[in-house]
Amino acid sequence: MKQNRLSSLFSITVIFVMLLSLTNAAIVFADDETPPAPATEEPGQSSEGESAAETETAAPTDEPESTATPEPAVESESTPEADSVVPSEENSDEPQTPAEVLEQAPDGVNVVVLDENGEPLALTTEEAATIVVEGDPMWCPDGVLPGGAGCTSGYATFVELVSELTTGGYSGNGIIYVAYNYGDFTTNEGVVSFDHTNGDLVDLDNLVIQGGWDFGSNTMFNNDDTYQSVLTGTLLSFYDWVGNVTVNNLFIDQGGAYNGLNIYTAGDVALNYVSIENASDYGLLIENDGN
Repeated sequence: MKQNRLSSLFSITVIFVMLLSLTNAAIVFADDETPPAPATEEPGQSSEGESAAETETAAPTDEPESTATPEPAVESESTPEADSVVPSEENSDEPQTPAEVLEQAPDGVNVVVLDENGEPLALTTEEAATIVVEGDPMWCPDGVLPGGAGCTSGYATFVELVSELTTGGYSGNGIIYVAYNYGDFTTNEGVVSFDHTNGDLVDLDNLVIQGGWDFGSNTMFNNDDTYQSVLTGTLLSFYDWVGNVTVNNLFIDQGGAYNGLNIYTAGDVALNYVSIENASDYGLLIENDGN
């Protein structure tokens, strides 16, 4: 009798548990995806203040993340070449020529040239010109620039150059280059005579006088084909010449004592950018058998 009561009690308990489980059925989703995890807020930040970087999900990439260990940065060491400072041309210790120094003198500044004893020299003297200017005029074989093979030295005056051509054994066609600033320091040379026969210049043929020359760049001064060198108080003469005579880029301010330019030759004569003023009789006198 007691056993039947226990069995009945056990059956009633099982039935009660089954009824209770039916009243607490679990919710089942239609798709297979796992529901998203609930968003968690960081302490001290509200859900309204979340940034776009926190709310957006980065798109997945197919490339695997690199596992290489980055190399440590290496600081470059300075080298003597990198630390050295190249001096500018303005700070160069290379000495300037006297002509370059004089060109830098402001307008109105008087330039005084001193001799070896410290005595001042007039700029019109040959000694002053020799001190201040070097490299003009200069005779060179035809087609050779100043300083090239076969050229004479540079002289302060035409008179000195003619003396060199007379005794130096020069021959053939040639060009006499005259500095663009020649007249700044050399004046009143009187008569400069290129005498082919009596002056022992018989070995010289065609001759060109090329004024306006810049000996620094070995081109026309400022690339100006019209620039003229100045001869003051000078008569330039060619006597008994047999070759062609060409005079380029020259201004002769004679001063009234002589003609400005005399040319006697059996060859041709050509003048380009030549000006002559203040001659006593003829500014230009030409007697030739050519053109």
